[in-house]
Amino acid sequence: HDRVVAEILPTAVLASESSPYRVEMCHCRCDECRVVREEARSQAPCIICFDEIDAMIPRRTTTPGMEYQNTEVNEFLVQMSSCGEGGVFVIGTTNNIDLIDPAALRSGRLDYHVEIPKPGLEQRKSLLKISLSDRPCGSIDIDLISEMTTGMTAADICLIVNKSAIHAAKADAEITTDFLHAAIKEYKKERCLKQGQMTRMETEETEYQTVIPQISRKKIPS
Repeated sequence: HDRVVAEILPTAVLASESSPYRVEMCHCRCDECRVVREEARSQAPCIICFDEIDAMIPRRTTTPGMEYQNTEVNEFLVQMSSCGEGGVFVIGTTNNIDLIDPAALRSGRLDYHVEIPKPGLEQRKSLLKISLSDRPCGSIDIDLISEMTTGMTAADICLIVNKSAIHAAKADAEITTDFLHAAIKEYKKERCLKQGQMTRMETEETEYQTVIPQISRKKIPS
């Protein structure tokens, strides 16, 4: 995301990911928020791009032992407030907006919310053509493959093209409709298996949470 923004806009762009702020077993990184804001101000007008911002400012909690997380979120919100007045524009990307602390979505912080939907038919055709443009291709029915990729993201389509390219290379052949079709079937099978595994894990967790209260309510014999 940050690379695209940097290519389009003639301003300084600072890219940041969640890992520098949320390090496992060591979350005292509030100073990082201040450093990034000061650096952005020194280069104003400037844009800060936070990828996976939900990991940086998750909903604050009253759960014991999670105080460090609330402190991090509070500091992030303080540094984010009124950034625009100093010529600093903040962009955050996420696939899980519901996980972000509501205070971050208020006026003066992340004011505008832009939802980017999954690509439609024409967009998928364009994505396929771009992904296949620098690869050895044979006969490909773009319309058919575009229909078969309904509901997929740009990353999914790139993955399918890569899979088909690998299969074609192993067969010492060009990429064709058949290779792409096989890659789509492989992708959908892997996704179904993954979703099935997640469903089993969620079911087991629910059963576990249901059993524990029942056990705890049983009277222990004297």
